[in-house]
Amino acid sequence: MGRAARFIDDVLLLPEEVRDRIERAEQLLDAGRGAEAEKLLRGVLEERPGLLRALIGWARALEMTGDVSGARLALAEARQQEPDDPQLSLLAAKLALASHDPGAAVTAAREAARRLAAQGGPAFAEACVIRARAEWMRGRPDRAARELRKAIAARPEDVDARIALVEALVDSDERLAARRAARGLEGAGLDDARTTRLGLALHRAGDAASARPLLERAAQIGNTQALEALARQSLARGDHAAAEGHARMAVARGGGAAALSTLADVLVAAGRDGEAAQALLAASETRQGGDRDLLRRAARVVPLRDARELVRVADALEATSPEDPAARALRAHAMLLRGERDACRTLLAGEMVEPREVLAHARLALDERRPQDALAVMDRGEASEQLRPRNGDAQLARTIRRDALRTLWRGPREEVDLAAAIDGVLAFAEERRLTDAVARARALRDELDRPLLLTILGEFNAGKSTLVNAFVGADVAPTGILPTTATLNVLRGGAERRVRVVRKDGTTREGDWDDLKRLLGDAEREGAVVDHVEIVLPSELLERVWILDTPGSNAPNPEHEALAKEAMRRADAALWVFDAGQAGKASEGRILASVRASKRTVIAALNKVDRLKPEQLAQVKASLAREMPEIGPEPVALSARAALRARVANDDAAYEASGFPALVRRLESDVFSQSRLLKRRACAGRLLELLRDALATEAEVEGGFEARRAKLDRAATTLASVGGPVQAAIERAIEELEAAQSRAFDDAAAEVLSFVRPRTNRFASHGADPEDRAFLAEVIQNRLDQASESTAARLGEALVAALAPSLAGTELEAAIAVRVEAAIAPPVAAFGGFQAGLLSGGALRRFFDEVLPTATLSVKPIADALGQARAFPRESLRPALEHATAELLRELERDVTATGEAARREWERLRARTYEPLRALHEVLEELVG
Repeated sequence: MGRAARFIDDVLLLPEEVRDRIERAEQLLDAGRGAEAEKLLRGVLEERPGLLRALIGWARALEMTGDVSGARLALAEARQQEPDDPQLSLLAAKLALASHDPGAAVTAAREAARRLAAQGGPAFAEACVIRARAEWMRGRPDRAARELRKAIAARPEDVDARIALVEALVDSDERLAARRAARGLEGAGLDDARTTRLGLALHRAGDAASARPLLERAAQIGNTQALEALARQSLARGDHAAAEGHARMAVARGGGAAALSTLADVLVAAGRDGEAAQALLAASETRQGGDRDLLRRAARVVPLRDARELVRVADALEATSPEDPAARALRAHAMLLRGERDACRTLLAGEMVEPREVLAHARLALDERRPQDALAVMDRGEASEQLRPRNGDAQLARTIRRDALRTLWRGPREEVDLAAAIDGVLAFAEERRLTDAVARARALRDELDRPLLLTILGEFNAGKSTLVNAFVGADVAPTGILPTTATLNVLRGGAERRVRVVRKDGTTREGDWDDLKRLLGDAEREGAVVDHVEIVLPSELLERVWILDTPGSNAPNPEHEALAKEAMRRADAALWVFDAGQAGKASEGRILASVRASKRTVIAALNKVDRLKPEQLAQVKASLAREMPEIGPEPVALSARAALRARVANDDAAYEASGFPALVRRLESDVFSQSRLLKRRACAGRLLELLRDALATEAEVEGGFEARRAKLDRAATTLASVGGPVQAAIERAIEELEAAQSRAFDDAAAEVLSFVRPRTNRFASHGADPEDRAFLAEVIQNRLDQASESTAARLGEALVAALAPSLAGTELEAAIAVRVEAAIAPPVAAFGGFQAGLLSGGALRRFFDEVLPTATLSVKPIADALGQARAFPRESLRPALEHATAELLRELERDVTATGEAARREWERLRARTYEPLRALHEVLEELVG
């Protein structure tokens, strides 16, 4: 009645003049002349307050002139009169959206859509779009996507709604669904604005291939967002030049802070941190009062080299964010560069929260000769995701660690602890199961504690054995106790004369001098390999220095040549013996060069000079000085045979005349008095050889990690492209399930025909016993359950087949079947529960009570009637499966990325904790040996 009264007052009894003004105002509104229409309608409302038609027009006019609040008040008054008018609800939703009141917009749009749902069409679609925009504004893009789907169903030709759906799905992290929603839009004749929107949406969805041509078209008209997206795509491909070109074009086109920020990311990736910092500072300057986030990024990438630049960036950051830890870190590094350690220590007194604070702490500790503290700080930083050095700081972190390790290896007295160094290499070799390196390291550890080992070298028949006898004053060389077989013979001091045969396996056999041949024979019979023979003599000289007698080089026996080379490797210092009658041969030069290259101290002796005339001896010396300058000072001329005879006869004059005392004096000054230094240098040299072998494994180990990461990178790339096969597998599964459902209901219809009691006349009814009803319910449920289980199994197999190639060879490959099953099982179970609910919720009861009594008794009608209890998988199961598989793909991509990052961190830890200490030791040992 109220509406009828208003109709009579506002329409039938409305004066013609008022009606004309309202119609004139409505024409002005249609023409976009809101201000003129507002004046006319305000006058009407002053005369006829509450006139509905005028209120509606006035609300439209106020909206047109920008008075959204006034328009909402006018419309609220109109809606009180017509609360069920969907057009008024639609207008209210628009105005609420314009007022940034998404809650009111959702309510009004929902009311409009509910009243317009029956008729559908553009008005209903518009209500859904408005609600979608409001839900988006409220941070619910998933709900926005749902409303946009409704709008598209009502108005499929609405390209803007379809693009908005793609954007909403991207914001909902439904990237596969977004790509699917975008199909066909690229060829829809999009204008520039829509092309840009779609290209950016597809870019954010990770579909670079589809996005690129759209973005390139948008970039041609100067769209800066498209240029930024192209820059990031080029950066992802590793094409830094193209990325920089797009980013700089975006800056030149007026992209502002966003474009400068993108350019900074490109420059950081290219290793140009200084330019990146300048770009971020420039980006901040485009914002009123600066931008804290941009300045913090600048503070994290500006190179830590120029104190004034560091202070400038710190000042800019603290102007927007006082006492910012990133600024504090920059000031600390500036102080270290200026040598202000005390001020830096005070500044760094608080808790570390920035990666560059870690570096500052480590640099300060290193400057204060606290290498262990520096390493502990670096370890703490690398163990924390928040404190790990970033970008260009990684190289500085490695430098700090290397310098700390070098300082640590040198020790507080600048002397390398060789025992600890050998133990470190031994631990590495044991951990890596390097059997040969373990044996060598253990042997080297034993060698370090022994006296200096002086190796007697020279060619075959140079008189080395006689020279050895002269040293000890006894006939112990080949004419006496030393074996003439291919062995290394070590003369060492001891309380009594003994011999010891040391085998390769580390076992020993001892006895008197007379037992030596028997001990060697025992080793040969037992198949044991002799490493060396030790001759123990009571000798003051041999208490200080052990002498290693070797078979001659250039000997007829090739085993002797190999033993000579091994002797050179073991030597701490060497005495090279020339045969004065044949000195300076090319073969001697080659071996002497290799000895010199090992950095061993070499003393040269010219033996058998008693066979030369003085002028001949002078010629030999001159020739050696000219042809072999690498032997160092002039060789000592002597006769070992004469020295041995003199010592045996206790003839001091003859002994002095033999030249042997001059050799002893040369050895005393150049070798014996420096035995500790020479022993350390020689052991360091042998440790260097061992270290080179150990460090040679780094490339292989790193290659293993790189191969793992390459597989994971390929997995991440291919996972992004399996959406199509996954969607196809789901579609096939749905088709199979629908067919299986139809077969199940056909079979159920056949069962009904087998037990139903046909009616006996036209007025009777078909009937079924309660037991038959229960049996049919069980049959249908079992058949539908089997259909769901079979479909789920085949879908699982198809998904595993689609995903497995992407994960082949990665740590995630083994669990893919389990993860697929875990993803699809809940949707299938929920669908099965829904189906069971339909069956038990009255569908079968209605069939038996209402349909069956008068049904035609044949399979198809009965199956169709039973099919009313069907749950439709295309409507309920497919969306759930799509969502579940999309989530599975996201999880797999995250896991692939996380696994790759874990592999990278594992390698970095291994390099930092193992290879970098060994490399630092290598550098320190090279300095010691050199």
